[in-house]
Amino acid sequence: MDSLARPKKQMIGTTLRGRYQIIAKLGQGGFGETYIAEDTDLPGDPQCVVKRLKPQSGDAFTIGTAKRLFESEAEILYLLGRHPQIPQLMAHFEVDQDFFLVQEFVDGTPLGDELAHSHVWGDRRVLDFLRDTLPTLDFVHQNQVIHRDIKPNNLIRRNLDGRIVLIDFGAVKDIRALVTDPDGKSTFTVAIGTPGFMPYEQQGGKPRFSSDIFALGITAIQAATGKPPTNLDEDPHTGEIIWQPHATLHNQALIDLLNRMTRSHFRDRYQSASQVLADLEKINISAIADSTIVKPNPDSDLPDPRTNKQAEPASTIIFKSNSSILPTLGKFSKFNKSELANNQPERKFPPLKLLIGGTIAAIALATSLIMRNAADRPVASNPAAPITTEPTPAESPSITIEVNPEVVEKIQKAKNLRQEQPSAALQTYEEVIAIEPNNIEAWWGKCFALNIMERYNEALTACDRAIEINPEYAEAWWSKSYAYLRQENYQAGFEHATKATELKPDFAYAWNNRSTALNYLGRYEEGLASAQKALDLEPNLADAWNNLGFAAEKLGQVDTAIAAYEKAKGLKPGFKEANQNREMLRRKFGR
Repeated sequence: MDSLARPKKQMIGTTLRGRYQIIAKLGQGGFGETYIAEDTDLPGDPQCVVKRLKPQSGDAFTIGTAKRLFESEAEILYLLGRHPQIPQLMAHFEVDQDFFLVQEFVDGTPLGDELAHSHVWGDRRVLDFLRDTLPTLDFVHQNQVIHRDIKPNNLIRRNLDGRIVLIDFGAVKDIRALVTDPDGKSTFTVAIGTPGFMPYEQQGGKPRFSSDIFALGITAIQAATGKPPTNLDEDPHTGEIIWQPHATLHNQALIDLLNRMTRSHFRDRYQSASQVLADLEKINISAIADSTIVKPNPDSDLPDPRTNKQAEPASTIIFKSNSSILPTLGKFSKFNKSELANNQPERKFPPLKLLIGGTIAAIALATSLIMRNAADRPVASNPAAPITTEPTPAESPSITIEVNPEVVEKIQKAKNLRQEQPSAALQTYEEVIAIEPNNIEAWWGKCFALNIMERYNEALTACDRAIEINPEYAEAWWSKSYAYLRQENYQAGFEHATKATELKPDFAYAWNNRSTALNYLGRYEEGLASAQKALDLEPNLADAWNNLGFAAEKLGQVDTAIAAYEKAKGLKPGFKEANQNREMLRRKFGR
């Protein structure tokens, strides 16, 4: 009897090698099963992923061949796991002719789930996605490995930092596909890959490096169109995919790049990820005015989380970049101290603000983020009423160090520079870090300056260093939320703003960022509540009034929305986004 006919071993509750205790099943496919396990040898029993692979045939020759293949592929996975955006392989072993891989558990969201629930991506978000994933793919190819199964569900957006992690390399699936033909020769029963993401040469069993480039390009196209590739037509004369009529992209250089990534014949494609990156760097990101449609994905079986019974149905209008009602991505500018609550401390330097705009249900979404100087740390105005039971420090976390006059002078200089001359401020912060590598204010200031310069991935890295020095540094979590929101990673923006409010419940500006994120996520009741919390702490915070107005409008509370927009306009004359939102209501309801 073939070994596959034997009863399947119950894995839940099993402890492999006396160490990895299986606690849940993640999934099952044609190539094996995936489980969540706890590593009982390590403190805290951290979770890991266990993959169980079984050859289709149980004869001795096939098992022997599979074992050799398994060992060689495991060596490759160990090597690739050195990259920070590829899970580490922690162990590999054989039990009863089943082959097991133990890998790092990535806490995050599959891109497939994100696309099913999110906006159709615009230029900036597609560009950021490619900039995040192509270096990882280049690393894989530099190590002479072809992934062979790049698709949304094999790309995980890590909760920790919002970066895309590449998982589930097709190479290990060869073990499951391995059989022995009647002549005793080992063959593979199927081509590894997923329909729609496999180019023709891969379907024929001859994948190339450019096959992975094709799959990554198709993934970006799915994000830009809201349609899986199997739902896109091909040009009957050229065989090329017809996708542009379904997309919201406007930057021709980016469109041309995606077309070249996904050419039907490999000779017409980019031949390496480094080539794609070189062309990507030529695209002027500052010239991109992103537009976004918020609508349910018609090709998804999942419900759209933005649907609200009291809200207007999602619009199919595309706001072009020259539309008079398309909010622009905001720039930093000064605002007066009079906007702040009277109980705020004296500030030497004016705080900074940022307005973020987007397009939601044919109404200009202009929710607001605020960033302030390091000196602008709020004092708890109502310490008796936190919303968390965790202790909140009265002052921002800091590290006690011997005062270095040179460092103090440079920090002061950087604060003065970072609004109008962020590159000069960045250089000064780096000079401080060279003197004091653990100067938390310098790392956070570096993050701040990089955010102003729209170098968001680098900003995230700098803030991560600040958090590594002191995990309770609320401003760093807050600045990370800003970077994620600018990257349109609203879930990560929400999580990091929430963390800032947990560390510092009286942090009005973090509550405001949280409201921004929730509004983008379509969670309007929570968005309204967070805006109200910000206003309880800072009653004259115009941006929070604007956020409250938007959430109220989406919930059908028109009178509240009008009053909130009027309040925002009164607090901040010339408040463009509040004026636009108020005018839209006037046109819609005649009042």
